[in-house]
Amino acid sequence: MHWIFRFGLWLGLLATAPGLVVAQEVAASVGDGLLGTYYQGRNFEQFRHRQVDATIDFHRRRQSPAEGVPAEDFSARWTGWLRVPTSGHYVLYLDVDDGARLWLDGRLLLDEWRGQSISSYSLDLDLQAGRAYALRLDYCQYGADSYAQFAWVRPEQLAQFQRAVSWRTLWGLVADRPLRTVIPT
Repeated sequence: MHWIFRFGLWLGLLATAPGLVVAQEVAASVGDGLLGTYYQGRNFEQFRHRQVDATIDFHRRRQSPAEGVPAEDFSARWTGWLRVPTSGHYVLYLDVDDGARLWLDGRLLLDEWRGQSISSYSLDLDLQAGRAYALRLDYCQYGADSYAQFAWVRPEQLAQFQRAVSWRTLWGLVADRPLRTVIPT
């Protein structure tokens, strides 16, 4: 069973800022999503569009990700705030086709900026409730289908998730990944 939990990826209009700010205390309200800034070219060559994306959960079959953006050879940068509902150990998952970089509080946690087929990455992090973490996710698409999904397993789900993972799920024989949910905003 999948649980959808609302938490804040607090909208931080950081797309034009050269760096990210340190996490700070913010109100407990839920954000509207991440600011997605889309460019033509794999390395942010030409600005094309800006919008708020409620989640990062895209699978496009040779379709444009946003108005004025080509279906291939584009890049996107999502910025905002990550707020977790409870303190504890989280596993963040990022599945992409093609390249991605992920920063949290200005610290580069993942750097896989290259052409590749759908690849999955996971990060183990201890996060605190009530704290806003500056989040930046860069993505590039070379050609063909584009895919980006940002998901997590929450602390209270970890034990159940670890019991559910087996060789069958590791080898992709089970269609669903237990308890792993797209991070809503």
